[in-house]
Amino acid sequence: MNTVLKAPSKPVSTEADNENSHSGTLVFVLVGIIICLVLIIFSLVLKPEPIRQSESPALLKKESNIKENSARTDSQIAHSEKKLSDSKPEIKFNEKIELDWMLKKVDAENNKLSIWSKEDFDKALAYEVSAIQKIKEKNYSEAESDYKKAIKQIDDTLLKKEDFFNKIILDAITNLNEGNLEQSEIAFNKAKAIHEEDQRVIRGLERIKSRDEVMVLYNNSLEQEKNNFLDEAILSLDKAIKIEPELKLINKKQAEIKEKKLEFDFNNTVSQVLEAFDNYDLALVKTKIKYLKSLNANDPIIDELELRFNEEKKSLNIKQLQIRARKQESNEQWENAKNSYQKILNIDSNSSTAIVGKERVKKYSHLNELIDDIVNKPERLQDDKVFEKSKKALNFVKNEIKEKQNIYYSTSKTPKLNNKITLAEKNIEKASTLIKVTILSDTKTDVSMYKVAQFGKISEKKIQLRPGKYTIVGTRAGYRDFRKTIQITANDQGYLVNVQCRERI
Repeated sequence: MNTVLKAPSKPVSTEADNENSHSGTLVFVLVGIIICLVLIIFSLVLKPEPIRQSESPALLKKESNIKENSARTDSQIAHSEKKLSDSKPEIKFNEKIELDWMLKKVDAENNKLSIWSKEDFDKALAYEVSAIQKIKEKNYSEAESDYKKAIKQIDDTLLKKEDFFNKIILDAITNLNEGNLEQSEIAFNKAKAIHEEDQRVIRGLERIKSRDEVMVLYNNSLEQEKNNFLDEAILSLDKAIKIEPELKLINKKQAEIKEKKLEFDFNNTVSQVLEAFDNYDLALVKTKIKYLKSLNANDPIIDELELRFNEEKKSLNIKQLQIRARKQESNEQWENAKNSYQKILNIDSNSSTAIVGKERVKKYSHLNELIDDIVNKPERLQDDKVFEKSKKALNFVKNEIKEKQNIYYSTSKTPKLNNKITLAEKNIEKASTLIKVTILSDTKTDVSMYKVAQFGKISEKKIQLRPGKYTIVGTRAGYRDFRKTIQITANDQGYLVNVQCRERI
């Protein structure tokens, strides 16, 4: 017999309930453990430090009392000071005046005041020392007054800077000229502190530096003069003057020696002229008389010697001068020829040959002057007035030679002048050619051409110009000026130039 056993339903339900009950208990246990751990951690973190012996309750209480009493005392002191402050206002020093002084002191140092006016600078510093002491004594008003005096001392001295400079320069130069080199150098260095680049200062210091060399040359000249080596003495003084031309001592001595040498040379040359007369060497006589004139043209003995010379050699001299003058004319040396004819006239004012010759070469000189302007400066012909004047001058020269053949030589004898005339004709011919020039613009630019015309605002302008250089200019408000130089030649068929101000300022 088979028996089927069934598990009762009640016990099954109980096991499930027990299982659920165990799970809930486990949760509560875990939560409790976590809370305990958190509390332990907080207790460790927040645990107070152990009380040190010095911070025992009794000591802490005593310390608290001391702090309380100190605070009360400080409060009383502050209250008393406040009452005192309220009854008497505090005086403060004006620090701006001290700053002004420091800036002024820097200005004085930049101007090297301590070098060229140490006394005034020291006065200002004395005021500064006094002011510092007054500040220490809290005497602020007097301290400020001293700073103001110091500033004024500097200002007054700097205001007289140029007067100081001129006075120092005068003192330096005076000492230098008197040979007081040490004092002069001190003064020049003071002046240098004011104006380092001033030429008087630079030159003065150079003179001091070279004075020893100059005095050596001066003393050499004295020894040479003593031995009658006058040329050598003058040469030594020339070297000294080249180094220091301002030194009056050297210049004076040179003038004395030159005067002495002049007298010696003059007397010696007169003796040579008299000896040349005795030997009939009239060429030497003439040379020596000329030299005598260079030595002392006003000495009356020269007139006597010239009179004797003219009487003995008048005709021969005139002939020689005529030969020279004609040679000079053949070389077209008109000014030299004029001088030669004048010398003839100085000997014989009635010489017809000299009168006619001199007039002829004067006219030739004038003709050359007229032609030279055309030949040497052809660019001037671009000016209409100059061009017309030059044409007239050229025609005058050609007609003058052609119509006055009794005065002038044939052109074959004056090839230089003839070549000039030919070249002048070519220059006139080139300048006669008018070249068409077209000027384009934008009607906004003012156009002008130097020494030609002002065209104003144009779009196109056609003009005719002679060969040469021209400067054309364009101007327009708010734009950079246009400027161009053009070169027009006689071979140009035409010339086009565009004038516009395009670059804004």
